[in-house]
Amino acid sequence: MSKKETETKIEDKKEEIITDDNLTSPLIDKKTLNKYRIHWYQKIPYPIKALLIKYWFFGLVYFLFEMGIGAIPYFRNDSNATVLAINSLILILITGLGLGVFNDFLVYNILDVIEDEPGERRPYIFFKNKKFYSMLINIVYGEVVCFISLYLCGLISMAISKDDSMFYFREPLTCGLMMFIIDYIFVSIKNLVVYIYKKYVKKISNYSYWRQNEI
Repeated sequence: MSKKETETKIEDKKEEIITDDNLTSPLIDKKTLNKYRIHWYQKIPYPIKALLIKYWFFGLVYFLFEMGIGAIPYFRNDSNATVLAINSLILILITGLGLGVFNDFLVYNILDVIEDEPGERRPYIFFKNKKFYSMLINIVYGEVVCFISLYLCGLISMAISKDDSMFYFREPLTCGLMMFIIDYIFVSIKNLVVYIYKKYVKKISNYSYWRQNEI
C-alpha cells in the first residue's frame, strides 16, 4: 500500500468518526451531546447580539424607572414649573442610577456569557472589572448618558409634539434608541482612546527595545 493511499484512508476514517451520529460513550449519552450542538441563536454574529441586548436594556431601564416611577402622583405634579423641573431632574438621576447598576450587574455580564471568543465584549462596554469601583464608574456613566439622552428626547418631543397626545421620544422604543446612540458615541470614543494609547505604548516599547540593542 502506497503512502498516498494510507493518508487517504486515514482522512476517510477521520471524516467517518466526525460525521457519525451513532457515536456513543459509556459516560456521555446522545441527549447530553445534543446540548452542545449549534443552535440557531448561536449562529447570529456577536455584534448583532450585543447591540440588540444593549438596546433592549436601555428601553427596559426607561420603562421601569422613567415611566414607572414617573407614574407616581408626586412626580406628576406640574402645578409649579420649579417643582416640575426638580422632579424631572430627580427622575433622571434615578434612571441614571438604574442604568449604571443594570450595566454593571446584568448587561456587561450577559455580554461576557455569550462571547464566542474571550474579550469579544470589550468594544461594546464602557468599563467593567471585578472591583467595587466598577459599579461606581458605571453609575456615573449612566447618569451622564441618561441626562444627555433624556434632555435631547425632551427637546425633540417639544419640537415635534404640539400637545400631550403625541408620545414620540417619551416612550421606551425611541428613548431607548436615543440612549443607545449616546452610549455608542461614548463607547466609540473610549475604544479610540484605548487604541491610540496601546499604539503609543507599543511604539514606546519598540523604541526602548531598539535603543537597548543599539547600546
